[in-house]
Amino acid sequence: MNERTSWIDASFLYSTQEPWVAALRAWNNGSLLEGPMKDYPPLNGPRIPLINPAPPQIHRLMNPELLGDPRTNENPGLLSLGLILYRWHNIQAKRIQEEHPNWTDEEVFQGARRWVIATLQKITLYDFLPVMLADEKAIPPYEKYKPLVPPGISHAFATAAFRFPHTIVPPALLLRKRTNGKCEFRDEVGGYPALRLCQNWWNAQDIVQEYSVDEIVLGMASQIAEGEDAIVVEDLRDFVFGPMHFTRLDVVSSSIMRGRDNGLPPYNELRQSYNLPIKDWVTINPVMYKEKPKIFHELEKLYEGDISKLDAYVGGMLETNGEGPGELFRAIILDQFLRLRDGDRFWFENTWNGIFTEEEIEQIHSTTLRDIIRETTFIDEHELQENVFLWRAGDPCGQPFQVNTSGLEPCIPFMRFDHFTGNEFASELDIC
Repeated sequence: MNERTSWIDASFLYSTQEPWVAALRAWNNGSLLEGPMKDYPPLNGPRIPLINPAPPQIHRLMNPELLGDPRTNENPGLLSLGLILYRWHNIQAKRIQEEHPNWTDEEVFQGARRWVIATLQKITLYDFLPVMLADEKAIPPYEKYKPLVPPGISHAFATAAFRFPHTIVPPALLLRKRTNGKCEFRDEVGGYPALRLCQNWWNAQDIVQEYSVDEIVLGMASQIAEGEDAIVVEDLRDFVFGPMHFTRLDVVSSSIMRGRDNGLPPYNELRQSYNLPIKDWVTINPVMYKEKPKIFHELEKLYEGDISKLDAYVGGMLETNGEGPGELFRAIILDQFLRLRDGDRFWFENTWNGIFTEEEIEQIHSTTLRDIIRETTFIDEHELQENVFLWRAGDPCGQPFQVNTSGLEPCIPFMRFDHFTGNEFASELDIC
């Protein structure tokens, strides 16, 4: 069962359930509800079912801010993006109300919502995806709405290919100050040089309020991601989602199990469905095989020498050579996003639906995530590079070091508690 729609429709901001959407709205001027802090949503007073395990250091439940997805508070980067789009909605609502003073609250809200969704579609498909695929020409131009194109999320995409980005997740986030042109980073309150991911699961709200959206976003804009390889940091391998979660998770192991549970075909069978069959273990990644043959020898032994048994996630992760996903995952990801675009009747470039004029479509095409960040924060123009998905030589304020686990706050080890020893009591049981 899908918990969300397959569309690129900002449902993580607006939710897909009417009672949830109603709790998010101010019901005035088409805006989203604001909490006690300006430009922040309210706390979860309505008891919307947000995921809310206790953070590692606190050992008590939080009262997270209310947005449209139950997982928005998972980590500081994710929450910061949600808050930016929350503010972007209210900025658009204010603009639309000024342009159409006679519109009702509902008309203004839906107009702002359409604009947020449209800019998110543009940024996702035309700005983010080419960077992720390491191919500026990966996305063909939009032609028209194609009603026969199936837009549903494929198992291959959800359970294998789009879990590839786990390899680029760093173990910690840098914090960068707003300092009028100076390039300065700050330590987190414990004195460590970056915010350790494993120590901050589900504590994003306190962190964002401590350091601000601006410092988190500036840090992410400067920070270089982990290498695109088959290696996943220990914060995702051994410490998801912290010691107070009911059990530790390993995203790599869970990805393999999820593929099996969902009936995903093995690696080579999946490649054949994309007309990409291979014959031997070397062909998975000839470059890596030459440099690190031991990995493939151990893999071959693990799967009893039968490449037809190789899990799709494992084989796909091993294909990359540091320039985006390998051949199989690239094909799956590109196919999925193009179907989401071409099969969406409400896609922003579809002039047939009458949602946007040609002039508005051009304006949406010219909008970048950098523009939205600058509209919704106090970050100055000279503090942010043109393409926030990349950092190139000459861009503002490069990272002071490549973040790794050295020098970071250590992750809290897994703990077991014996609640029985010392609490025994004698009892007699008569059996008749």
